[in-house]
Amino acid sequence: MFSGFNLKLLEDFFENKYDYYIKIGKKCVKSQIEKYNDDLQKYVMCIGEDREILNGNKIQIDWFPQISADIFISHSHDDEDLANAFAGWLYDEFKLTSFIDSNAWGYVDELLTLFNKEYSQHWFSKEVGLIYSLEDCNRASQHTNIMLLMALQNMIDKVESVFLLNTDQSVTVFEDDHMNHTYSPWIYSEIVCTQLIRKRPLINYRGKQNIFAESFAKSELPNNLQIQYDVSLEHLKSLDEDKLNLWNEKYQNGNYTKALDALYEFTYKKQLKETRELLNQLGVIYG
Repeated sequence: MFSGFNLKLLEDFFENKYDYYIKIGKKCVKSQIEKYNDDLQKYVMCIGEDREILNGNKIQIDWFPQISADIFISHSHDDEDLANAFAGWLYDEFKLTSFIDSNAWGYVDELLTLFNKEYSQHWFSKEVGLIYSLEDCNRASQHTNIMLLMALQNMIDKVESVFLLNTDQSVTVFEDDHMNHTYSPWIYSEIVCTQLIRKRPLINYRGKQNIFAESFAKSELPNNLQIQYDVSLEHLKSLDEDKLNLWNEKYQNGNYTKALDALYEFTYKKQLKETRELLNQLGVIYG
């Protein structure tokens, strides 16, 4: 990751092409996605005295593969269409590919179901049907979520730029403390990751890779579990729809080898200049 942006974006930005961009966004990385393997026996490393041992690394590689993309779009699940529309706009205008986890890794719940079906103790109750051991389900959930978390962090580390879609669904600001908050553990982890992860030099993306129970009664719950996390967005460059239009205008009217450089002209100007100078010293012709 080189750059990060805090983007405030509304559906109106896309005018009458919203559905058109959504379709493009969903297809951006489709060619890179292979059918996952739902036979857990494939991942058995060895069989212990009383249980099988699975290879978690192979499961993560198959179910959450790394995708080649320029941009990682962090977003609320409720903003999935908006994220896809933005991804479609990026590809249509700049030929930039975007990673959206739900497009590439839409199988988390299925993997968890497989783990529980194969390895969680369960029994049948006439009153409620199939019942699973809470302890075993928690263990399966821990493994599934940590695989997804590691895969997400690897993607953030790999891409050039991360865009947070800052909407009412993803980030909330309270009047009493004026701080940013999120109720999503995944958005929280992605934002913190962008703070802690190594920042790669821009040259890495501009030439270095080419150069260098029986039964029970169901309880009534008053609310769904909801936990709030404080998040800092100060390390992300602020973007809005006007700046997106400025980026597009600069790119269309300029001679840029890489589309993101037109954005860096007014967000990471110093780093862009230093990278161009270094590439010129290395004899690389770069716009």
